[in-house]
Amino acid sequence: MRIGTWNLDGRWSDRHARHLLALDCDVLLLTEVRPETVLHGYQLHLGGGVASSGQHWAAIAFRADLLPSPDPHVASAMAQVDGRTFCSSVLPWCGCDAETWGDGDLAAKMQMTLDKLRASFAGVDVWGGDWNAAFGDQDWTSSRGARAALRDVLDDLRLQVPTAALPSQRPGVLSIDHVALRERVPVTACQHVPSEPLSDHDAYVVVMPTNQDD
Repeated sequence: MRIGTWNLDGRWSDRHARHLLALDCDVLLLTEVRPETVLHGYQLHLGGGVASSGQHWAAIAFRADLLPSPDPHVASAMAQVDGRTFCSSVLPWCGCDAETWGDGDLAAKMQMTLDKLRASFAGVDVWGGDWNAAFGDQDWTSSRGARAALRDVLDDLRLQVPTAALPSQRPGVLSIDHVALRERVPVTACQHVPSEPLSDHDAYVVVMPTNQDD
């Protein structure tokens, strides 16, 4: 099973559609998705939360039927796909607003967001999207406290993050977009797909065995 994530940067065109189709993914965990987005051959579930510029915070696309679940957070979308629970999320970043993310510093906003997500995450199998956090020495979107809160949740849920070591568009900075899977699920490939100039985020693909019993 090929699982991809991409932040569309609130844009949509035929070129974006071709880029997504070229990823050849079974499941796509998308963020900043325009409401007019249509991807041939996929069923698209748009999360209910909409940013001020009109794009949906998160969405999930699947090549066959999916069963939407209630949004675990205003900036997340969740669905049942092929017997597994998938979630796509945008997490808070430096300078994000209080109306969406709550009061306090970034660590407090991240903790409040993660607490809401954790309440729905007991059975989550795959979680991805734009987490606004790089797992390296350089990170322009997050803070030490926010990253620590995120790592605690990943450890508690026993999720691995194979995208953690992949690069971003910024030289020397690791990705802030991720796909996480249960620790016991083998990962057979992990790919970074450059996506300029279509978005200011690159795309990422993680491959796991289709019939893995997890």
